[in-house]
This record gives sequence, structure tokens and C-alpha cells, in this order.
Amino acid sequence: TNGEDESATLPPLEKGQELELLKLEPKQHFTQPPPRYTEATLVKTLEEKGIGRPSTYATILSTIQERGYVEKKQKRLYPTILGRTVNELLVKFFPRILDVGFTAQMEEFLDQIEEGKREWVETLREFYAPFMEELKVAEEKMERVKKTGKTTDIICDRCGKPMVERWSRHGRFLGCSGYPQCRNVIPLDSKGEKMEKREPDKSHPCPMEGCDGYLVKRRGRGGRFFYGCSNYPKCRYTISLEEMERKAKNTNTSHEIKG
Repeated sequence: TNGEDESATLPPLEKGQELELLKLEPKQHFTQPPPRYTEATLVKTLEEKGIGRPSTYATILSTIQERGYVEKKQKRLYPTILGRTVNELLVKFFPRILDVGFTAQMEEFLDQIEEGKREWVETLREFYAPFMEELKVAEEKMERVKKTGKTTDIICDRCGKPMVERWSRHGRFLGCSGYPQCRNVIPLDSKGEKMEKREPDKSHPCPMEGCDGYLVKRRGRGGRFFYGCSNYPKCRYTISLEEMERKAKNTNTSHEIKG
């Protein structure tokens, strides 16, 4: 074909027949991964697969973000290291429950119970017995990701106590076993290797009288960002992100006027 009609079929050919090369066009094509979910596209996918109900979608979206399983960047949801790890463990120890078909089937069973077409006691019995077996195995063998830390042979360079490997919404890190008296932390990369610690931004001193701390950006339980004193809990000064940005803008404006 000459490329004018890409839907055209090849002419009749014979085995071993020599053909004339009319044109050679080298092209390189890389397979693109599917786009990251937004809150809207995730809800749409849940609806298509029969998972959840309109009354539960908002709770699902808030839970995965508040627990640090995903982060929202430019309206798209990105899984965190913690989220990937939790997902791998749940799929490994609870494959039946994590199966999309099982979840959709349970939603259908709930509808049937509501309509009086299915006995709720029998439905619970069918679910509960195998679930308890899976739960028993998980309690014995599943690694606890966040609550308990793994003591390492790395010594804290501030107080001399051993460092403990822990998890946060941002991934693994080493924290001093002397916490909260010692708050030394060392971030780890995805392979568990030490990452270079960035020097904190101390350009915003805490305005509380007698406090020598500085303001650092933090995330609240509801997922909203704010600024709080680095000396927390000794100093509990906080300021909203919006107010902080407003003050910074006013400061820059005043500098421009003076200049």
C-alpha cells in the first residue's frame, strides 16, 4: 500500500515472491501508560465495576488520602510507597476479598437482602467463616507496616540511641528510638537506602515571644496544609496556609515599595 488508504488489503501474494520496496519510513512508538485517576474518573471506574454506592464514594476518596495511601497532585491521584505496600500485603493475604468480582457480588447480595430475596444470616455466615481463616493467617504472618518499627544497628548521631525503621505517608524513614525526647529522623528511598537530609527552611521564624523555632509546612488530619512551629509540642503556634501566603505576599510587596 502507498499509505493513502491504510484500510486497504494486501494484493494476492505467493510464497517466495519478490516485492518492490516503494518507501521505507522508520517510526518509533512508545507505549503510554494509562492516565492517573482523578477523583472523578476513579468514581466512574468504581461505578462501572459495581463497587461501592453513591453514598460511600466520598468516604472512599477521603480515606485513601487521609491515610496516606495516595497523594493528589494537579488533581490526579498518585499511590504513595505506603499505599503500594499496603495494597501488596492485602492482595497477598486477602485475595478473595480484594478481588473486584467478589466486591461487586457482595454489593449485589446487599441489594437482594434489602429486597427480601436473600437471608442476611446465611450471607454473613458464608463470608465470615473463610474471612476468619484469612485473618488468622494474616495476624500470624503479615508484616505490620506502620505501628511497629524495626530496630536497626544504625546509631542516632544526636543522642546515641539505636535508630528504628518506620513508615509514614511519605514512605520509609529512620527515627530515633528515643522519641519523643529525640526527634532525629533520616529519610529512606524506595530501596531502603539513606537519603541526604535537606536543610530545613528557617526563613520564617516563629512569632511567639521567647520561641527560637521556625515555621514548617505540615499536613493536618483532614489533608489540609498549614504552618506550625518546629518546636512542637513545646510551642503550639500554627497559621493556615492561606494566611501564610497572604503574609508572604504582603512582605514581598513592601520590599518592592522600599526598593
